[in-house]
Amino acid sequence: MAYSRKIPSLEENASAQVAVNLCQENAFKEVALCMEKSTHTDVIDQASPDSPDPEPAAVEFEISVQLTHFCEKREISRWESAVEKQCRRLTEGLPCRLKYKVQAWMYRIALEYLSYCRWQESFFGVSRNFLMDVLTAECWKIAGRLDEQKLVERLLKDERLTVLQRYRMACVYCLHEHIHELGNRLTQEKNQRILNTDPLFVRYFSNRMDGLEGEDFQKMKWWNNLTQEEKQSFSRNESNPQNDPFVHLWLKEIDGHEQERWLEAAMLALRYGNRAAVMTCWKKMEVCRREKMANEMAWRSLKEWQKIKKRLEKYAFRSENGFGLEDSPSIFVGYFTLPSYYSELMFFFLLQMDEEEQLTFFRQAFRSSCDIILECYLDWPHQDDFIPTISRLWGIMPMDTFGKCLLTLASKYVGDYRIEGFSSLGKRICNYDYRSLLQTLWKETPEEYKRFVFLDKDNDKLHYPVRNEGKMLLSTMLYKSPFQRKDEDLFKQIFCYQPLEQRKALMRSKTGETICDLLTRKEKWSFLNLLLDECFSKEEIPSFKMQFIQSNCCREMCLFKVQQNFENWVEDLMDWSLDSDTEKTQYKRALIKEEDGFLKRFFAFYSNGDVGHAKHIINFCEPLKEKRESTMGRFIKDTFSGLIEACKWEQLDAILVESLDSDGIRRFKQDLFSERGIALHYHCVFFIRELEEVERFYNWFDLSPDEIKKVKKDTLYIPEIFPFICSRLDGLIDEYGTPLSWCLADKEMALEFKKNVEERLTVHVSLKVEEYLDSLVSGNLCTVRKAVSMKKKREKKSSTSIEEGCSSPRKRFRSNIDIKNLT
Repeated sequence: MAYSRKIPSLEENASAQVAVNLCQENAFKEVALCMEKSTHTDVIDQASPDSPDPEPAAVEFEISVQLTHFCEKREISRWESAVEKQCRRLTEGLPCRLKYKVQAWMYRIALEYLSYCRWQESFFGVSRNFLMDVLTAECWKIAGRLDEQKLVERLLKDERLTVLQRYRMACVYCLHEHIHELGNRLTQEKNQRILNTDPLFVRYFSNRMDGLEGEDFQKMKWWNNLTQEEKQSFSRNESNPQNDPFVHLWLKEIDGHEQERWLEAAMLALRYGNRAAVMTCWKKMEVCRREKMANEMAWRSLKEWQKIKKRLEKYAFRSENGFGLEDSPSIFVGYFTLPSYYSELMFFFLLQMDEEEQLTFFRQAFRSSCDIILECYLDWPHQDDFIPTISRLWGIMPMDTFGKCLLTLASKYVGDYRIEGFSSLGKRICNYDYRSLLQTLWKETPEEYKRFVFLDKDNDKLHYPVRNEGKMLLSTMLYKSPFQRKDEDLFKQIFCYQPLEQRKALMRSKTGETICDLLTRKEKWSFLNLLLDECFSKEEIPSFKMQFIQSNCCREMCLFKVQQNFENWVEDLMDWSLDSDTEKTQYKRALIKEEDGFLKRFFAFYSNGDVGHAKHIINFCEPLKEKRESTMGRFIKDTFSGLIEACKWEQLDAILVESLDSDGIRRFKQDLFSERGIALHYHCVFFIRELEEVERFYNWFDLSPDEIKKVKKDTLYIPEIFPFICSRLDGLIDEYGTPLSWCLADKEMALEFKKNVEERLTVHVSLKVEEYLDSLVSGNLCTVRKAVSMKKKREKKSSTSIEEGCSSPRKRFRSNIDIKNLT
């Protein structure tokens, strides 16, 4: 359980030093420190070097500090991209092997820059411009950490900072000798102001705006002398920057109890992840006190680490799944305190315990909500201590905890993990060999733990939704890219741990389908054959391959590969799984005739005017030229039905002109109208309810007046449609009466329709419907239609929105043909 990471080689040591040197460039610092973002603390830049306590700048900082919240906004992704761009620029020209190692350190350094500058800005009002000069190459430790102790010692001597700023800095870093020296240099007024900004005091007085009588007349007098605006500012912000708890701690008189003060200061510093201050306080405490408090301090460190990790996971989930980040929780506890700060503190306190105390600590963690403690050992810089630690915990560690830890390690192994919470900084893990770590762990894992991993569990009894960690582990491992020979060996080692029957069952399950899918995508045909040999007899393998290639996921992947011009991959898949040329031809035809996935793609192609891709897939799947035209026509009709429903007339014309000649266009429209005209007309009239679109419908199909009259009548009197229209008129006359008037071509049709409606609705027909139908019959039909048309032109479109496209084209197109589904 090492406190800091050991650099394992001279090469790694050199990479870290090169990164530190490159990160001294001003352009990199400006990006890492987020210099383009405004800061409230340009106090130092405005201060005169001759004035140790400039006013009113320090007072303004003290009264109304308004911190800018970087961590909750989309600025995070912009910061990541900017840092990545700088890293690529600065390492251009380096050998590839060295480049990636150096970039990994640069990402780490950038995050340290940002964390430290936010601390200094938020706690002490030190501007980022000032830190540009302060953060030099000498400030870095060899393990990629800033030497905060060295930095604070330098800052305390810098006369460009105000006395008040340096005094607060000394308090926060618990530097006792500097606290007294700088405190004596503060004016009496500033001392009084510090005393009066105690958060409890501010809350107390802000609720009694007229002052108090009694015990503290000086505080009451000071409060009453503030303006109303100042009082509201104190009340709103509680007036205290985060350093005030430290300041008030050192202002308290604790005669004879100095050890208690050091303990309180250590706990306070730990809460904020202030490693330098914790170390200072710990050294000041007596040995007996340290021995007594080591477990408690380690426990508090673990709790803080877990708290920030949960926030990071929530942020990662929201950002990866397209949720807005503006309402996401704060990513960092405190002010950009990184998770590794807390894990390093926990490791330090564990080293203060003996063997039995450490085991007691782990038992306590496993029994509580902190059972993810072992994940600390999988993060930088503690990976080297993972195996030595877990080897001492067999028999103590719960089996489900081991399962979770195993899956976390697998996610890091495939490279899909977020170091310190930022996606781009996940590249930091490329510098660690998680494959060897996983291989060593599996080799040393006791049999009972391995058997547990491959057992199916009851979800109701688990705290996380994984029924079988073994299956999840195998699926996760295949996302490793590139998947090399060593990865194959490790996968086979874990896969073959299962008994033969269990391996067979796994390969026939959904997990087995996923394994085959991922390996075929990687074109690992030989390795997949090897796995099948470990599960099935030679007689069973052909039927398994046939079952896989006929699966929905495999067909979908074939269509995708053809779309991307990877026909050779599909040919290789068919050669791997099918024996005869006849089977291969039938399979290719089935991809477009029986697979909904192609219909969705076809609809998307034609909706976007991309006819070429659709033709390309059909030409590959249908070897006979004479059958391609009919196949294309069938899909075009399905697609055009959807486009007509969405009134994409110009798009329809453009596709036809590109696909057919004038005679072909005429025949296509006639055939489409003959098959689906009534259903499409009904949709246009009663769902779109835009007269202009209805007229364009007639024009697009080039219908004569007699044909228009016929389709109107047919639309109204189809047995499945007429009851539906009647049901809408009874109670929805305002909504459906107008579209109905467009279908009633003349008085005779209106009279006939009124009669049929009255016969159907009988006593239930409302007075409003009867009056409306009478108005249609009374000879005013043309006037009504003209008025409706004029009104429509004046109004903005307010009809029900029609989706451009659909999630399930086949279902939607079938509804166009099957009139029974119109209701």
